[in-house]
Amino acid sequence: MNGKELCEAWDERWEEALGLWSRLVMMRSPHWCFFTEEAKAQGLEGSFAMIRLKDHRVVLDASLISYYRLEDFPLEILAHEIGHHVYVPANLQDNGRLLSLVRRALTEKESYAPQFMNLYADHLINYHLQKQKGLAMAEIYQRILAKQKDTSSAVWNLYLAVYERLFSLKPGTLARVPGKKAESQRLEQDSEIGAQIIRSYCEDWLSGAYSYASLYYPYLWEADQKSASITLLLDTLHASDGASGEGGDLQKVSADGVGMLSDHSISGDGRTEIASPQSEGEGPAQRYTSPREYLDYMSQLEPGSFDSHKALARYYTQIASPYVIPFPMEVMPEKEAIIPEGLESWDIGDNPGEIDWLGTLIRSPEVVPGMTTVKKVYGWDDDQNGNERVPDLYIGIDCSGSMRNPALRFSWPVLAGTIIAQSALRAGARVKVVLSGEPGSFMETRDFVKSRQEVMNVLISYLGTGFAFGIPRLADDFSRPRKDRTHILLLTDDDIFAMLNDGPHYDQKHSTWEVADKAIKNGRGGGSLVLYSKPEYHAKEAARLKKEGWDLFYVSNDEELSRFAKAFARKKFGAKR
Repeated sequence: MNGKELCEAWDERWEEALGLWSRLVMMRSPHWCFFTEEAKAQGLEGSFAMIRLKDHRVVLDASLISYYRLEDFPLEILAHEIGHHVYVPANLQDNGRLLSLVRRALTEKESYAPQFMNLYADHLINYHLQKQKGLAMAEIYQRILAKQKDTSSAVWNLYLAVYERLFSLKPGTLARVPGKKAESQRLEQDSEIGAQIIRSYCEDWLSGAYSYASLYYPYLWEADQKSASITLLLDTLHASDGASGEGGDLQKVSADGVGMLSDHSISGDGRTEIASPQSEGEGPAQRYTSPREYLDYMSQLEPGSFDSHKALARYYTQIASPYVIPFPMEVMPEKEAIIPEGLESWDIGDNPGEIDWLGTLIRSPEVVPGMTTVKKVYGWDDDQNGNERVPDLYIGIDCSGSMRNPALRFSWPVLAGTIIAQSALRAGARVKVVLSGEPGSFMETRDFVKSRQEVMNVLISYLGTGFAFGIPRLADDFSRPRKDRTHILLLTDDDIFAMLNDGPHYDQKHSTWEVADKAIKNGRGGGSLVLYSKPEYHAKEAARLKKEGWDLFYVSNDEELSRFAKAFARKKFGAKR
């Protein structure tokens, strides 16, 4: 049977294969490849079949199907691939969760996780198809073994022995029976455990993933476990390629270190999770997988399309998303056209700062709140036009040696910057991001921009030079009054006070303190200094900054970051929420 005949014969069985799972399942017919290069271009390499979860498309290699003499198994192979769409892993999110669980079971052997999550899924699907649908799944393995005898891998041998248990086959039908009694007994016991895991968790397969991978874990420490036969069966290895991080919120874990991404019966060991910056003694907050671990996850989840820079930007953006708020707009008149229109009653519950005391006392010398109190009413001059606009935002982040590399360890300044930047960009504001570790180096967006990608590219970068954010850097944008009102937001730590007191002068005439003072005046939109510190530190310098117009916020964990983001918008831009 040539490739064209094979394609036509199998395509005729496609609807029948779909019906083995459900008459309601709708998928496009398989994509056939007739040459090795064509298969590689589709993401199929080393195996004769695969599924892409990003578009739910089955891909088949006609040449390998013919080589292994599998032409007579269209229902078995097609239904197996459909099972990955319908049953396990079914979607990108569960595929990500499955990877997380398997990785946790394979401490120091995490590189094998994609292989074992694929083998686990195959066991579940094939058990269902042979036991419930009567398909000849075992014969496929017999055909493969006839062409590719592979007896060196203990993992492969256990995998086949589990099938013998699941399909009630005689020992040795698929697996190699060890010559030594101790090894034979071990294989018998472990294969029974493996089969029991598949039977017990077939209805709740995520809960069994950790136990399944743990069963194979000791075998990985033995001889070389690379197997050409196993490689042939890896049909979901590239299933998430090109999915742009849709494999679930892998950056999140629950407060006990296990919840969302791991089996509820497993206790976390704290090996790969960190609490989003949290002071000692505080209650548990949302915990996050470390950036390093997340990047490792994604490199395995999307091996053919992994981009570390984009993945890191996605990591901080996803963590920030619950805190992103509507960035409020200011109504700006073309001219100063706000005029008083009279007085109205001030009632209990209104802002006390709105009381017009002169008007109240004129109305009655005895003040009775809610009865005699009044407030002024303002309006626009009818001859003037107003327009809504969003103030520009300058984000300066301390990227000195004392700050964390956001690609290796969780960085609270990057998260805070992401929260505010995403809020501003969502409303159409222009944002400029400046990383500064000085004396040393700096990095910045080309100007005030509206590009999310450009903003995130700078935010997630790292310098590791100097000791603080370079306050003199503000002179580059604020040496003169800006045409558009701009709020300055600096994210740093205690070292900023050393920069203010002893930092380099912008020129021979202006001290660092003077640069900071001039910047907030020329920005015309106020300034906020977010400090990873405590209020009692550097109280004298903090008081001076407040006097000059800076607002200081002290942050130590993600909950406070959320409060800061809301307070920032409410206080500086007039949001009422």
